[in-house]
Amino acid sequence: DKAPRRSPPGRPGAAEGCTRGRGGPGRRRRAGGQARGAMSALFNVIALLTVVLLGICTCTYLRSLRPTLFDTAPPLGPDGQPVPGAKPRHDGFIGLAWKASRIGERLSLYVSAACVLMALQILIS
Repeated sequence: DKAPRRSPPGRPGAAEGCTRGRGGPGRRRRAGGQARGAMSALFNVIALLTVVLLGICTCTYLRSLRPTLFDTAPPLGPDGQPVPGAKPRHDGFIGLAWKASRIGERLSLYVSAACVLMALQILIS
């Protein structure tokens, strides 16, 4: 019962709604439905916190299964034996995982509360 709308001159495709929509005026949508200006997890603070929290929980769980998983060998002396009283090194990615597991162990109450808050936030949004 309605006649199809025609595109205004100089704006092809505007009548079909490809330049207007939930992304705001003038934002074209990609094939997946995301606007061109959609943020990745690195620039979205909530997504970044979720990734960090999941990393802490994962490292803590892995350390509970194998307590020496993230420990590297202590420094060796000139005779090839470990230096007495030397602590294991925690460098690089393994050191980061060790620190995340320590945070999960020592601040388990706060980490679990943050997990509950993140779950509620995901359910609400």
